[in-house]
Amino acid sequence: MKNIALIGFMGSGKSTVAAILAKKMNCELREIDEDIVHSSGYKSVNQLFENKGEEYFRELEKEAIKEAVKKTGQVISCGGGTVSSAEAMKLLKQNSIVIFLQADFKTISHRLAKTNSRPLFTDIEKAQSLYTERQPLYKKYTDIEIKTDNKTAEEVVEAIIAHLTKNEKTKLCYVIGDPVAHSLSPTMHNAAYKALGIDKQYSFEAKQIAPSALADFIKEARTKDIYMLAVTIPHKETIMQYLDKIDETAKEIGAVNTVINNNGVLTGYNTDCRGAINALKQHTTLAKKSVVVLGSGGTAKAIIHGLNKEKSEIIICSRNIKEAEKLAIKYKCIAFPWEGIGNVAMADIIINTTPIGREGETFPFIIENMQTSQNLPENRNRKQIVFDVNYNSKEVPLLKDAKQIGAITIDGLELLLQQGILQFELYTGLRAPENSMRSALTNSKTHETTI
Repeated sequence: MKNIALIGFMGSGKSTVAAILAKKMNCELREIDEDIVHSSGYKSVNQLFENKGEEYFRELEKEAIKEAVKKTGQVISCGGGTVSSAEAMKLLKQNSIVIFLQADFKTISHRLAKTNSRPLFTDIEKAQSLYTERQPLYKKYTDIEIKTDNKTAEEVVEAIIAHLTKNEKTKLCYVIGDPVAHSLSPTMHNAAYKALGIDKQYSFEAKQIAPSALADFIKEARTKDIYMLAVTIPHKETIMQYLDKIDETAKEIGAVNTVINNNGVLTGYNTDCRGAINALKQHTTLAKKSVVVLGSGGTAKAIIHGLNKEKSEIIICSRNIKEAEKLAIKYKCIAFPWEGIGNVAMADIIINTTPIGREGETFPFIIENMQTSQNLPENRNRKQIVFDVNYNSKEVPLLKDAKQIGAITIDGLELLLQQGILQFELYTGLRAPENSMRSALTNSKTHETTI
């Protein structure tokens, strides 16, 4: 998402509107005048003007804008005179939608009558002259003009959002997999759209795509208004061959869970990796911790990659021992055959990425060995963590059993949420409304079985 930059004469309401708009759209708020004051060492813009003059101020303003536009997804409140610098405005318009908050001089005079913070308004004729001089410049650089006379700040924000979404095609987003009918991804993302007031801009649905139909679907997605794909089992690895670009992290992992369509160019990303690490870090540090990962598929690869970056001591246990051994070589860790699964229960953290457990199965041998391990004197005060990426309407058996013996448990809803937050911010450019997304997941009655 581009930045939204507000311009206009002093008293037009830029700061107040920017703060409300940033909160409404869950964006970062950027006040250029505050950035300038902070970098100058002076206490206020007025003091800076008095001591260094306007020319010096405009140079600082240009540098502040140059720094601001390095990021996107912000609401930027500009000073009233920013438009007097063609260079500053050129920088701003590179990645910003410029909105002119227009108010009559009489309205502005009335708003500022009771404040002493604007010395210019001690000379009304001078203020009027400057106002008239700048009006053509505001109109020259603006993309959207909003009249603020007789409007509250909240009404101005509503008008801005209406303009931003006017005539804009809805961006279609899908989670694709097989099966995928009970996915909670649509619930989570649609709740986020509603919370931010962008539910007319985005729509999220589940779409079942069989492996044999994946190539044709991707070909079709290039030419349609499909903006983003969330990718789940069994497509996380096979989809990579159909993409134009792959983010470096996803390439290293060898699995993609997010695809963004930019005018027919498909780029793959992986948010499972950082999402899983974020979920774990809510409970523990990861450096030098022994971590068993059950499975060697796309989700396992993402988690193993993240754990390796965190310098964990990794053990992989998979029914596909050849794939596990490949991963063990790549990440310089240990691979166990599936038959040896009972021997890994002494680890600090156990992570199940296999489908086993989502339909009621469990791992009694792991629980029994964990219990035996915890009864040893040296382990009695140690809290093991069990993380299962599966979830359904009832508690996953592995987690239920682990909780009963005193382990800390993390379920697939937390992973879905954490990777979904990163995914949302990646394709919208907005800060994800975590509380709304979490509530949507926990209040849902039907649960997706895996990410």
